[in-house]
Amino acid sequence: MKTFRLIGMALITILMCITACSDDDDDDEPETTTQQALIKTVTLKAAGTLENLLGDQYLEIETLKIIGPLNSDDIRIIREMGGSDYEGLPTYGKLSYLDLSEASIVEGGEYYYHDFDKQYYFTSNDKIGNYMFRSCYQLKTITLPNSVTTIGYAAFSECTGLTSITIPNSVTTIGSYAFYDCTGLTSVTIGSGVTTIGSYAFYDCTGLTSVTIGSGVNTIEESAFRNCRGLTSITIPNSVTTIGSYAFEYCTGLTSVTIGSGVNTIEESAFRNCRGLTSITIGNSVTTIGSYAFEYCTGLTSVTIGSGVNTIGDYAFGDCTGLTSITIGNSVTTIGYDAFRDCTIKNCHIYATTPPNTYQSFSTVYAESTLYVPKGYAEAYKDWFSYFYNIVEMEE
Repeated sequence: MKTFRLIGMALITILMCITACSDDDDDDEPETTTQQALIKTVTLKAAGTLENLLGDQYLEIETLKIIGPLNSDDIRIIREMGGSDYEGLPTYGKLSYLDLSEASIVEGGEYYYHDFDKQYYFTSNDKIGNYMFRSCYQLKTITLPNSVTTIGYAAFSECTGLTSITIPNSVTTIGSYAFYDCTGLTSVTIGSGVTTIGSYAFYDCTGLTSVTIGSGVNTIEESAFRNCRGLTSITIPNSVTTIGSYAFEYCTGLTSVTIGSGVNTIEESAFRNCRGLTSITIGNSVTTIGSYAFEYCTGLTSVTIGSGVNTIGDYAFGDCTGLTSITIGNSVTTIGYDAFRDCTIKNCHIYATTPPNTYQSFSTVYAESTLYVPKGYAEAYKDWFSYFYNIVEMEE
């Protein structure tokens, strides 16, 4: 089971106010008995007692704040309230707003969930365990305990109603698929203490329109934001060194990407099928553009590749049919097979004095296509006439 280390605060979407009414507070007393059943604050002196404290009408509660220790028995009840029982089957629970900021997760009790393979999951101290809130579709806003250090594998996966979650500074690890298919999420802000955005962490969060990545993140792992079709722009800070395979694949709404000067690797298919992108500037720190990295980005019209890049992978810009202008820095040594397949390139500026190795890298020669090379090196590029109709030396 793979987990990923994150440090600091990750604030997902705009925090919503959670109203918790105490039975002992006359000023906050609900106006009717019905409302009183919908809003609840409870204090547990011992783990495993939540069901007794809530009473028979616990499935009717919409807003809940819990103070005290929670074990597997209590989590099982919270799951039912949030719309999914210990087998993942739907319930009549109505719980939408859950505040656990003054609660703690402790070991003990029966399992809170089991999967189809009959794997049973129990609470551990200070951990949001694997699948803990999986498929709790009713939950909209959650504030996690301030003592939590770990968010497990698929902990909130398929929480389709989730719009807001507060993750405290104490969290150091978030598992794979943690927020997979949370289609209600619209905005993600990842704090500067976070070091890794794990694989598939926000995969299929199709409602996500805004992501802010903190200055501490150094790795965006495989498929981290894959198929986030509502995402329109992304700025990757200088701290990031690796953008993993498929990290933003099928982010078809993405129109703007800023890649910091710290990135050195854009891995395979990282931005594949991002059809809304119109231009890309790749910083000088990048050394490798992986295979298929920008394939089928049909909206691209221009690409600037920095002086640090030495390898452009196979099909890296394949089928970018709108691409007409490219600039390639002076360090490139290899341009892979069909790297610019079916691109209608009219102008290519390349600054390498030694022509890179090519492997059918460019498509059909167009009468208006021109290759611009360093002054004095037109002869060195004579074999490129198979790609470009004109070869012109640039002025110094």
